[in-house]
This record gives sequence, C-alpha cells and structure tokens, in this order.
Amino acid sequence: MSYLLEFELIEDLRRPGCPVCRGIERVARNWMRGLLRDDINNPRARELLARNGGLCPRHLRLAVAVAEHESDPMGLALLTEFLVGIAVRGLEATTARGRPRRARAGGRAALRPASCPACESEDRRADAILELIEEAAPDTDVHRLLDAEGHGLCLPHITRGLARSRHAYGAARLVRLGLRTATRLQRLLEQFLAKQVHQRRNELSAEEVDAAEQASAWLAGDSGRRGR
Repeated sequence: MSYLLEFELIEDLRRPGCPVCRGIERVARNWMRGLLRDDINNPRARELLARNGGLCPRHLRLAVAVAEHESDPMGLALLTEFLVGIAVRGLEATTARGRPRRARAGGRAALRPASCPACESEDRRADAILELIEEAAPDTDVHRLLDAEGHGLCLPHITRGLARSRHAYGAARLVRLGLRTATRLQRLLEQFLAKQVHQRRNELSAEEVDAAEQASAWLAGDSGRRGR
C-alpha cells in the first residue's frame, strides 16, 4: 500500500496542482465507482450509508459525475432510491413540530449528525499522503520533486498537515511549502489585478486606477513604497 501510494504521489508531484488534492480525488472516484457497481447492493455498505445519513452534497454530485462518465445509470438509480429511502425515514421519524420521535425498540434514530463515509475515506488518504511528504528522506524522489520542481500544497492541506504533524522536521517542511504556496497565490492575485486594470483602464477614473494599483502593491508587499 505504501509503495503504491508513494508511486502515485511521485506521479502527482510531476503535475501541476496540490498532490494531496489529486490523491484524494482519485480515491474518492474509486470509492464512488465501487459503491455504484457493487457496494450499493452490499448489506454492510448500505448499513454504513444509512447510519451516516447518506452522502454529503459534494459526493452526491461526484456520484452523478462518475455514473455519467462510466455510463452506469443502474448504479445511480439504485443509489438514488436508497438515499431517498433514508430521507423518507428521516421525515417519518420527525413530528409535525420538528422534534425527533424516540427510536422504536430495536431501531435507530433516523436523523442524527453524522459524517459522510466518502469524506472519511478522503481524510484517511490525505493523512497518509501528508505523512509520506513529512517523512520523505532527502535522497527520495518525493523530497527532490518537492524541493526542485517547486510544487506545493494547497492551504487547507498545509493546515491539516501542520495540525497532525508529529515531527519538527516534518512541520518545517510543511511551513516551507506553505510559504511557497502563499507566494504563488500572491503572484496569481497580482496578475489577476493587473489584467483587470489593463482591460478597464480606459473605463476607470484616475482614482479607481490608483486604488487598484495600490491593492496590487499591498498584495505584492510594496505598499510602503506606494505610500511614500
């Protein structure tokens, strides 16, 4: 598992974007593919979905996208029927005043706070990838690609990695990646503002143009010189 995960991480590091985002997208699509093809008829999988109240909106949209891409209308129909059944049972367990009834003997409360099982699968994969990134030795491809090619992590995954980091050197690596990401975001925002100013320069007043340029200066860290 770790060897395959490391191979996938190396491939993702050779492409633009956050490698953790790519990794969890892959596992989410595989998870949804398995659900639509087989697990929707598996009693244990159905029990897991029922216990968690179904799927989150993001993974519901992913289910539709995977079903359309793979021409699997039957799997999507079975999933939809099952999720509608969960919703109906939840409504039936609620009184007209909106107060949940007590669960009957041997039953469960139909409405309860729960986490999406697909999200849980993504979180486990994200943590595994972040652990590989933190613990990659200097002589590994993961370390070389992170440092040499300038790839970074998105801010949410940097934050997640720092929150779960167990080693000082791993946290330091994530901080360096975070600073790199912040620099990239600053450059992208700077380019965006410059493009907007260029496109609208003939339509804006001198004050508006100056305000846009000052905003760009603040983003680029040049606000002190602009204010002189």
